Amino acid sequence: TFVRAFILTIILLALPFFYAAVKISNWVPPEPDETGMFDPCRLDAHSREQLRMQLGAEVDAERTQAMQAVDEEVDQGLDVMFVDIEQGVDHYLDWYFTVVGEYQRLAAVFTADVATTMREQLEKYLFADNDFDAQLGALDIALEEMTTARFAQLTPQLRQELASASCEIGTLAVVPLSELDHDTLRASAAATSGVGAGIVASKALASKTTAAVVGKVAAKKTFQTGAALATKTLAKKGSSTLLSAGVGTAVCAPTGPLAILCGVTAGVITWFTVDKALVELDEVLNREEMRTEILAVLDEQKALLGEQLAEKHYARIDHMAREVNAAVHKTFVPASDGM
Repeated sequence: TFVRAFILTIILLALPFFYAAVKISNWVPPEPDETGMFDPCRLDAHSREQLRMQLGAEVDAERTQAMQAVDEEVDQGLDVMFVDIEQGVDHYLDWYFTVVGEYQRLAAVFTADVATTMREQLEKYLFADNDFDAQLGALDIALEEMTTARFAQLTPQLRQELASASCEIGTLAVVPLSELDHDTLRASAAATSGVGAGIVASKALASKTTAAVVGKVAAKKTFQTGAALATKTLAKKGSSTLLSAGVGTAVCAPTGPLAILCGVTAGVITWFTVDKALVELDEVLNREEMRTEILAVLDEQKALLGEQLAEKHYARIDHMAREVNAAVHKTFVPASDGM
């Protein structure tokens, strides 16, 4: 009786497990739930990686296009600015080849260094009179705004691509991209790359450019010759004064006190007439050479300034591209990843 009861109990307990084993062997997984409670996409890591690479490639392409745009804007902006500066060259030469300009250089023999006076005039006519600092600052700010706008417009485009992507990518956290608006990008670049102080940086570039141009022009042969000539000319003025006065007195008809006044007046006129003739001769002989030398220096410095300004904004572009790329990568690591 005990054995029969024991065997019957074992059989009764085994029947449910046997039934369950048969059912499990014939089980087919159900179709995906349309309500989204069941996610069949989260396992396709390849599709997610492809989308990540696609978005990264778009950021890199935008970076390249932004740099090309900077190159174009820098070239156009500097072309406009240097038209004014090149006109300033003629204004400087107009001052240099005048009796007034000659006398200012002669006066500098007593009050200051002649070369320093010439450098100051060169800086005034080429840069100060053309608001070079302000123009370069405006160009710098325009480039900064252009770059910020490009990347601010890129982020909603990337969000749209994520929103319309196929289900194979799984669940994504798009918040990092949503946070990259115009002001955020601008402030971030300013804080980390130092470009936020655009006006200060552009003033530094303007000062370096002005100093370089003036320094290089001052090293040219015609500039040094002009400075040395002013000193030599002063030494000859004493004899020139006596000669002019003597000539003036000789051509005067009156005698007595009037002859003295007539002689002084005629001497002054002769003085300025002779000086004006000498200055005009100097202009005929040397103006074109001086102009060519100054323009050559300006062309060289313009190219260097363009490189410096472009490099400055390349750094800003690189920073913004890194910011957007970092946000793209963050969208692919939500809390549900790996589940």
